Formats: sequence, structure tokens, C-alpha cells
Amino acid sequence: MSNCASSGIASKRGNSRKTAGRHVPRGDRSAQLQFPLVITTNCVRGFALSSTLKRVLSLAGPMVASELGLVTMGIVDTLVVGRIGPEAIGAVGLGNILFLTVAIFGMGLLLATWITRTRSLDHRARASLAVDSRRDHDRESVTPA
Repeated sequence: MSNCASSGIASKRGNSRKTAGRHVPRGDRSAQLQFPLVITTNCVRGFALSSTLKRVLSLAGPMVASELGLVTMGIVDTLVVGRIGPEAIGAVGLGNILFLTVAIFGMGLLLATWITRTRSLDHRARASLAVDSRRDHDRESVTPA
């Protein structure tokens, strides 16, 4: 039995489908007409979900850490300057807002550059593959049988 069957979702390989809480043989059309709600949800395997989650976290983790570092830096600046007075706290707050605005704008530009560069490399790689496959096809058509 697969994990799908134990969770109450009928397996695609089985001889029956789970319909409105009961198993219906595949050839029984009358039962299908009585209960039109057929559960067809595909089961997500644990290893596929965990590997996807690991990949997402490996990509998102550094970005989240960077953002938390920027915000923490602003909080620490405010706490350190807080002993001087309210004008200093206001100045640090405005400086922090300006710094975060410039930093986030720069990160957006960097992200756009990465996306554009990746697309460019992808198009070059696909064009290279297309040229190579055309050469192979031409060689096969010229080669006598």
C-alpha cells in the first residue's frame, strides 16, 4: 500500500476509486452517476516535498538573513543613539529609512540583472544545442547508409 492509500486517497493503480466516502468499482457507472464527486487528488510524496522545501530554503535563506540583518542594524542604531535624545533618534530613523530605500532598490536592480543574465545564458545554450543538433542531423543525412 502506498502513502496515498493509507491517507484515504485512492491509488491510481487500484481497481477502484474513492467516491464520496466509499469505493466504487471502475465499471459501475450507476454509482458514479449517484455520487458525481470523485476524489482525484494526487498524493504528494514526503521526499518530493522535503527536497523542494530544501531547495527553496537554500535559495531564500540568504536573502531572509540579509533582510533581517538590515532591519536589526537599524534597531541597534536606534538603541545606541537613544541615549542622546529624541532629535538623534529621529535623525537615525530618517537615515535608516533612506538607507533601506537605497539598499532595497539596489537589490531589485541586482535581481533584475541576474534574471536578465540567466535568460541570456539560457537562450545562448538553447541556440547552441539547436546548432549542434542541426549539425548532427546534417551529418546523419550525408552519411551513406
